[in-house]
Amino acid sequence: MRKTSLKPLKSGNLSEQVYDAVRNALVEGMYVPGEKLTVAGLALELGVSITPVRETIFRLVSERALEMKAATAIHVPELTPDQFREIQRIGILLEGEAAEAAAKKITPQQLKSLEDTQEQLVEAARGNRMRAARLNRRFHGNLMAAADMPLVQATVENMWALKGPILRIYQLEAVGKAAMAQPYHYDVLDSLRNGDGAKAREAIQRDIAGCNDMIVWIKERQKQTGGNFQVRKLA
Repeated sequence: MRKTSLKPLKSGNLSEQVYDAVRNALVEGMYVPGEKLTVAGLALELGVSITPVRETIFRLVSERALEMKAATAIHVPELTPDQFREIQRIGILLEGEAAEAAAKKITPQQLKSLEDTQEQLVEAARGNRMRAARLNRRFHGNLMAAADMPLVQATVENMWALKGPILRIYQLEAVGKAAMAQPYHYDVLDSLRNGDGAKAREAIQRDIAGCNDMIVWIKERQKQTGGNFQVRKLA
């Protein structure tokens, strides 16, 4: 297990802190598909005992964000094109529902926050892909928060943890600046301003459906590397 940028945790509810830290690392793409993690390595990096790390591993395995084939064999899943397509479908259905609900509930403050996030995303897309990716996740998360559908949001966030590792490689290697700017977000914002739930649903679904190119990329990437997603850019 290679060293990442995880930081030692503060005192408090360590189990929740460890879970949040490792799950966020998956969402951020700090680990790559197929990478092996160890309980001892994570405990050392986070400055905690083995117990909360073990609890986190079991929890993430139950959510399918990690795989455990043996007691000490913990790996980041290597998503197949079909698995990624299923994750995409879940996002299309659930985020579409959330966008439609948000159009009816969103407050002026929440709308302004989404507008600011998109403005920052466009700026970041010109030269900082990782910041742009984080802002894209913030946009989607804030949209679901505006819908006030916490169970839907929790499910979609679990999908981000599953796809985060492979998504980061794709964003580094294959996505152009125009795509990073997420142009469909403007259609989402227009729909929210007009309170048009049907158009908000359609716009966010078109945004998520744009990941079809990524499914093609996964197939080609796996052919070229035999499924090995370890790349120098992420070292």
